[in-house]
Amino acid sequence: MHKKKKVYVGLSGGVDSATAAFLLQQKGYDVTGVYLKCWEGLQTDSGLQFNDSCSWRKERRDALAVAAMLRIPFKTYDFVEEYQRAVVDNFFQEYAAGRTPNPDVLCNRIIKFDSFLKRALYEGADAIATGHYARVEQHQSGAQLLAGVDSTKDQSYFLWALTQFALAHSFFPVGELKKAQVRKLALQINLPNAQKPDSQGICFIGKVPLETFLQTRIPQKDGKVITASGEVVGGHKGAALYTIGQRHGLALNAKLPYYVAGTDIENNVVTVAEGNSDKVLYRKMVRIEKEHWINESPKIGMKYSARIRYRQPLQKVECIAHEETGCRFRFTEPQRAVAPGQSLVVYDKDRVVGGGIIAAD
Repeated sequence: MHKKKKVYVGLSGGVDSATAAFLLQQKGYDVTGVYLKCWEGLQTDSGLQFNDSCSWRKERRDALAVAAMLRIPFKTYDFVEEYQRAVVDNFFQEYAAGRTPNPDVLCNRIIKFDSFLKRALYEGADAIATGHYARVEQHQSGAQLLAGVDSTKDQSYFLWALTQFALAHSFFPVGELKKAQVRKLALQINLPNAQKPDSQGICFIGKVPLETFLQTRIPQKDGKVITASGEVVGGHKGAALYTIGQRHGLALNAKLPYYVAGTDIENNVVTVAEGNSDKVLYRKMVRIEKEHWINESPKIGMKYSARIRYRQPLQKVECIAHEETGCRFRFTEPQRAVAPGQSLVVYDKDRVVGGGIIAAD
């Protein structure tokens, strides 16, 4: 039944997507590998910078080696301009506005599960696949997104914005496996990247300090660091360069560990929590904007689970209001370092209900 179904697999150069391609091939699908080129550097006043932070040529070679070993066709899609507009430009805009964006969420929604999907379908594919640790189930009522079996690698947090159309045309083959199983299988079948380390952090930044990257477009603007009571305890290089919960990067004249608790972009002031237990660092009430619900919106008064950052253990939460400005949730326990711009993702057991962007209030 599956033998004629054509699937384009996004081969990143890593072991997860390579194993995903093999698993689909074993199930009888007609598999094509596709490398998505999204980054070749940042144009600045000083010329092209950070062009070596994401070594796309090496990643593409690794992806090509996998395709050759599996004897599947290989393509390269160039999304550099679209990625720059949709992901990188947004990254700077959000930081400049005092928010901490999540580029992986945007990349998945706009690049992988929209642009890549549409181009693959246009070229004759029936579906796409990636190496994400997540699962999708097709039901008469619609597709459901589920957390990956491996809770330590689950990537459903980054997929909350996917549409029904995208989920209906997507496979996540390694989502049913644990990472150790993926590595073992890759070694057994001699995949060329079987022992390749996992990628870490934001691709287009690489090992460059975040502050250095941001300062290419957000100029340094010295300001005051204050406590919640208004005491000045040091200085900073620009309120837009900091995120909630951050400890390092502040010029402070005190021995107590301080954490960023708030940023006032207009007045260029950073407020810090005095120690990890300072209540100014915690919130129970969270409002989200630009929300997207995969099957149905959460019901007011219902209990759910949620996380406000990747790999955070799921927290108990209640939906308390649907408003024109977004949806409000109340956590059972106060949440540390709730950062505007990040994603709050809601779960019903292992099913992703959806999510939204955390608002400042």
